[in-house]
This record gives sequence, C-alpha cells and structure tokens, in this order.
Amino acid sequence: ALLIAHARQQGEETAEVAKRFGVSAVTVRRLEIQLDGASAKEVAALRSGDVNLAKHAVIARWVKPKERVEAIALFTEHPIKTNDMTALFEALGWDGLNNLGPQHKAARIRLLRWACAELSGPTRGTVMERLNALAVNLPLRLESEQVAKVAR
Repeated sequence: ALLIAHARQQGEETAEVAKRFGVSAVTVRRLEIQLDGASAKEVAALRSGDVNLAKHAVIARWVKPKERVEAIALFTEHPIKTNDMTALFEALGWDGLNNLGPQHKAARIRLLRWACAELSGPTRGTVMERLNALAVNLPLRLESEQVAKVAR
C-alpha cells in the first residue's frame, strides 16, 4: 500500500500502478485517498504492522487527522475487529462528538480509551450485545489520566 501511494506521489499513472501491483485502479485510488495526509507516525504504524490497512481505513474514516495517532495507539493496545470498530464509532455517535470541536479532543480520546478497554475485555457475545453492555456501564464522568493516577 505504501509503495502504491509512493508511486502515485511520484506521478505514475493510476492504470500503470494498478497493472504493476496487480490490483484494480479503484484500489489504487482508494489507497491513495486513505493515505493522503497520513502522518509519519501513521505510516510507521502501518510499516511496523501495528495497524493493518483495514483498521487504518476505519480510523481514517471516523477520526480527525490530528487525533489519529492516539486512536491508532488505542486500537493497537486493544485488539478489536475492524467491523466492531465501525460499530463502536457508530454507537458512540463519533461524528457528533467530532462536531464538538478540538477543545473536546482529550475527552473524546478518554471516551475512546474507556470504550476500547471495555469492548476488548473478557465479555463474550455479539458486538451488539457487548455494545449494549458498554452503554449500561457508561460512566457519568471520565477522569483525566492524571487525576485517575493521583486517586490511586
């Protein structure tokens, strides 16, 4: 994927890249869009295998560029299936949370951290059952990490 994006950045035509890598032109364009604007840390996570392209695509779809590094770290720490990630973002109303603006970034990341930890826990069942359990256990207040560490 990174080689495809690099070839396109170097000016190679979509059809040529697709033929050279044995993928469709649609795949080349999709990867190019997905990786456009990816930070160095995002690319490093992809290179190292910490996150695969499918998970990165979900993160790129839902998370603002300035928050992706933190989201990638969370989804690396908590093994959650790609389809479950999408369901989680939908259940949390992530688009609406993004609309609250950059001043609420820390709160969004705390919520996502909590949700990832809960969703990747030992609870079994379908994703909908686990999301329902998440909703039931949703805390009224998510403390910042510093406050939580001092309280311990």
